[in-house]
Parts: sequence; structure tokens; C-alpha cells
Amino acid sequence: MNLENLTNMSRMDLLRSIGLAPRVTDYILPALGIFAAGAVLGAGTALLLAPRSGEKLRRQIREEMRSKLGELEQLLEGEEKRKRERNGRSQSAEQERGGQGKKTAAA
Repeated sequence: MNLENLTNMSRMDLLRSIGLAPRVTDYILPALGIFAAGAVLGAGTALLLAPRSGEKLRRQIREEMRSKLGELEQLLEGEEKRKRERNGRSQSAEQERGGQGKKTAAA
């Protein structure tokens, strides 16, 4: 390396050559801080501009969840009923086949 190379180097080239250049990982913490500040600001804004109070909103969510759970229970009961009917039909069909087999074996 000669003097001419040193005069043509930029500040970043010089820092990189001695291992002091900023790395990509140096930007992660500030980015996370900005993200967290934005999340807090957004949550605060949402609370201030919410159309309902927290109690009313919780009540509405609770009622909707109960309604959806009731619908889900009815759906599952209907599915279990259909399974029992299918199993009952398949068992009666097997019994009929079994009874015919015994008749032919006895003959």
C-alpha cells in the first residue's frame, strides 16, 4: 500500500480496512426501537378513537363468542348424529350380509 492509495480512499473504505465500518446488525436495535414506539403510539391512538368503551366492547365480544360456540356445538351434534346413522346403517348392512351367508352355508 502506498500514499497514493491512501489519498484515494473514502472514509468508509478506511474504516472498513481497520474493521470499524458499521455492519448491518448495527441497524437492528434502532429499527426495533422505532417499531416499538410506533406500536405503542398506534395502540394509544386506537384506544382514544375507539367507538365503544372497553366494558361495552368486551361484552359484545363475549356475546359473539357465546353465539359462535353455540353454533359450533349444534354443528358438532349434527355431525355426531350423522356418524351414528352411518354406523347404524353399515352395521345393519353387515348383519344382513352375515344372515345371508349363514343361510347359504346351511343350505
